[in-house]
Amino acid sequence: MLKLRGRGRSAVVRARFGFVAVAALVAGLTSFPVLGESAASAAPTPAPTGTVITTASTAFGTALVVGSGPYAGFSLYMITSDHGTTFGCTATPVTGPNGPQLCAGQSNDTNAEWPAITTTGAPIAGPGVSQGLLGTVTRTFEGVGGVGPSVTQQQITYAGHPLYLFDQAPGQVTGEGWDEASLPPWMGVWSLVAPSGLALPWTGTLTTTTIGGQTVLATPMFTGVGWIDFPVYSYSKDTPWHSACTGSCAISWPAMLTSGIPGVSHGLPPWKVGLLRSPAGTQVSYDGKPLYLYGDEGATMTAAGVPEATGSGNGLSLAGGTFALITLPPAGGGPGIPAVPSTTATGPGTVITATTTPFGTALVVGSGQYAGYSLYMITSDNETTFGCTATPVTLPFGLGPALCTGQSDDTNAEWPAITTTGAPIAGPGVSQGLLGTVTRTLEGVGGVGPSVTQQQITYAGHPLYLFDRAPGQVTGEGWDEPGLPPWMGVWSLVAPSGQALPWAGTLTTTTIDGRRVLATPMLTQAGWFDFPVYSYSKDNPWHSACTGSCAMAWPALLTSGHPGVTNWLSPWSVGTVRTAAGTQVSYHGKPLYLFGGEGITMSAAGAFEVTGSGNGLSVAGGTFTLVSP
Repeated sequence: MLKLRGRGRSAVVRARFGFVAVAALVAGLTSFPVLGESAASAAPTPAPTGTVITTASTAFGTALVVGSGPYAGFSLYMITSDHGTTFGCTATPVTGPNGPQLCAGQSNDTNAEWPAITTTGAPIAGPGVSQGLLGTVTRTFEGVGGVGPSVTQQQITYAGHPLYLFDQAPGQVTGEGWDEASLPPWMGVWSLVAPSGLALPWTGTLTTTTIGGQTVLATPMFTGVGWIDFPVYSYSKDTPWHSACTGSCAISWPAMLTSGIPGVSHGLPPWKVGLLRSPAGTQVSYDGKPLYLYGDEGATMTAAGVPEATGSGNGLSLAGGTFALITLPPAGGGPGIPAVPSTTATGPGTVITATTTPFGTALVVGSGQYAGYSLYMITSDNETTFGCTATPVTLPFGLGPALCTGQSDDTNAEWPAITTTGAPIAGPGVSQGLLGTVTRTLEGVGGVGPSVTQQQITYAGHPLYLFDRAPGQVTGEGWDEPGLPPWMGVWSLVAPSGQALPWAGTLTTTTIDGRRVLATPMLTQAGWFDFPVYSYSKDNPWHSACTGSCAMAWPALLTSGHPGVTNWLSPWSVGTVRTAAGTQVSYHGKPLYLFGGEGITMSAAGAFEVTGSGNGLSVAGGTFTLVSP
């Protein structure tokens, strides 16, 4: 088990694939000295002393990273609530839901959520970085771990934005898109930083949520408890395609930004989504109205333990204008996710029910100690063949064993099985006829004691697993298990129909062996990576011929609506096709796939890269190839 660096609110997440450990091992980062100490001790001359800021390619575009010292290769972040010498990310603890929490601290302070990147001299611009945009601001930080005297250091700024660390190792991008709701004075959105000095956001998705009984426009954002649908707002002073919220207004009400054209879900029409230029970057609009998030968005917890945004910004006035929620007709369930009748049953078995998540209605546990916990499936499983095995496998790079599944309370397991002592029972919205069990032999909890035979619950033939640390969380959605036989698949929530419940997704491009190819950002323990997508030679336009065992090795790229696009891809080239797995994304009529066994390599800097290793592989009489845009 591993706590993400500085991310106290995320509690504990599972040490998936060993990405963090191997990157730290390669980089030699067994400890984190204050930035500049090791460089100063090793340098033969006293100059230059400044920290280098350079750029690197990420899943979201070219972004600023540290270029020297013990944090070389680490991604850098900014928050919308910082400006000048007023810091949303404060250097003194504030009281949060889990007690005192520290936003900013010294670079090596793992008590800090977002440690500052500091320098002992004027910061130095590396390739792609503007020296004129680099600067510093004086900050006073508490002693590391809250021990010892406070220190005064120079935090590096870029275009006036103080820069922060977040990740565990170089090459990772795990802090993109975090929303700091209801935690004064942080109350803002974190993002990577582009060389222009603007935020480098993800493409994003527009969806709907329900607030006060009304269906309103929203966007999924990541938080310490997983994904939450945050409502978006319009501003009465705006005119079509023009934002009037600037300066202090934009700090309290950050624009919903995008790196391309956002995706849509819940039946929203993609043609109503537009873009406009604003001082903060490319802002999303809907029906011509610029869209905003509320920095101090209220959050509450339902009786079932599900975190929800409250729409607390509705009707608030600022600078002569009023912000309002955008109400819509009630949303549907999304394509390929038909409703099922409610059923009732009684008995000693575990209840499986359904609840609303940021990605649609999904299966959750309905009884017992895991009531309210989200349930997941992996594409490499079926009822007789398990990609998520119950015996340890050896991680690459000499990191030792890892266990995919185990007993429900086994924290050594990445994805514990949800089990039952009797026939599973369908709660509201769940089909009793799709519920079943499969016999699994699971090792003793923590690897101690004898193995046990238990009945794992299945739904539409898919074994069901836990992942999150608390009820109501959705932190396992969309994880990709590359290069780790036999797991090698994509995890998703499970719809009441029995199909995967994916996110809307994004199509982008990446470079493989010098060739620009189509890709999609996927989440791994090391953060976001652009995974190449493939076409299959046996497919006809708008029809997928990859089924059965082919689909287990080559999972379809699925969507809950219509994916977004970035890197100058045309949204008109993107379509969808109905398949047995759900709604599959197509490009110029070609159904798109991920490769379950996608190759992973590590750069000299300790960053992970995908290799496009599925290109040219043949299955069932057809060949998979990378797709040029």
